[in-house]
Amino acid sequence: MDFDLSEEQRLLKESVDGLLGSSYDFDQRKKYMAEKGGWSKAAWSKLAEQGLLGLPFSEDDGGFGAGAIETMIVMEALGKALVLEPYLATVVIGGGFLRRGGSAEQKAAHIPSIIDGSKTFAFSQLEKNSRYDLQDVSTTAKKKGAGWAIDGEKFVVLNGETADTLIVTARTRGGQRDAGGIGIFLVPGNARGIAKKGYPTQDGLHAADITFTGVEVGADAAIGDPENGLALIERVVDDARIAMCAEAVGVMDESLTDRQFPDPAASRRRHVRRRRAGPQHVDVRDHGGRFRRCQGTRHRGGGSESADRQIAKVRRPAIDPAAWRHRHDHGSQDRSLFQAAHHDRKHLWRYRLSPAPRHRQRRVDLSHTDCHCRGEDFSPVIPGRAKREPGIHNHDRAYGFRACAKGRIPE
Repeated sequence: MDFDLSEEQRLLKESVDGLLGSSYDFDQRKKYMAEKGGWSKAAWSKLAEQGLLGLPFSEDDGGFGAGAIETMIVMEALGKALVLEPYLATVVIGGGFLRRGGSAEQKAAHIPSIIDGSKTFAFSQLEKNSRYDLQDVSTTAKKKGAGWAIDGEKFVVLNGETADTLIVTARTRGGQRDAGGIGIFLVPGNARGIAKKGYPTQDGLHAADITFTGVEVGADAAIGDPENGLALIERVVDDARIAMCAEAVGVMDESLTDRQFPDPAASRRRHVRRRRAGPQHVDVRDHGGRFRRCQGTRHRGGGSESADRQIAKVRRPAIDPAAWRHRHDHGSQDRSLFQAAHHDRKHLWRYRLSPAPRHRQRRVDLSHTDCHCRGEDFSPVIPGRAKREPGIHNHDRAYGFRACAKGRIPE
């Protein structure tokens, strides 16, 4: 099956890249961060004028009927420009719930407002200590007359501070971690009983902690079955995860371009970076195609696995062994420093987790060790006191790891 971009998809990519490249530089981004909610309504209107907000919706709903690949193309372009506007929260997640589970009335009430840019959404799912378990929901939705009354707390709700509509998961029956009994509700962002605490996140976006106290919504606020919403949540979250991977590909791709070092005086940095990151740049381009293939398979109904499993298959070692060695040595790209092959894991963890004072425990670790290097010289390394010896990595000396004279660690 051919997963290369079609002519229409290439035109879409060029159009989005051109739009953001001419109007969304980093200085402009900093100005947008200072606006209310941390993003620009003017930039959001430009996305709407280009038809990007209506891309995934069907033509019957007023959209363009584009597929998952087109959404990933847009997300990759948004990642390159580090766009702050709530495309993921509104179009991918909010629109995903409406497209996949909304009634005809709900679609008619909300989708046109998403397409023209007059309404934004936020997904209120994460709760205290729930981590990434989608079925860990303690917020409740109890019947009150013909409608529902919602009580509970949600945390780190992206775009929650300024969203016009909140998509809230709440438990209608069962225990906190039961798979059944989870409902999905459309709640106005300014409904009575909602308290918000907004704050910026590390990447410049804005999120909010939201408290629901007796928030009343009508019977038509429930998306799908109010007692069996977990399957819909998992499907939309899977789409969002793959869209975020496409955004990450855009970020990585842009970070490896010469535009990051425009100063002529930085030519040496450009040269060193290009040599070290060349194989990684190939990997980024390869991963972009693999993510599109992953989402294309799901869109065509051929993906029975979850997004986590499909994304895990995309991650693989670089073809170039030099790049893979660099990843081992410096803990980048798929393996952390603590998992590097030439580090002594046992003594590393003793050093990191021991309750003894760090300097004393470190010297114990370095002095009471046996070398099994078949007669080769062993030299304990103490930061600041060891001499430079050939074959011993600098970061081994810096962190106080054991090292052999020839740079090998006994197993």
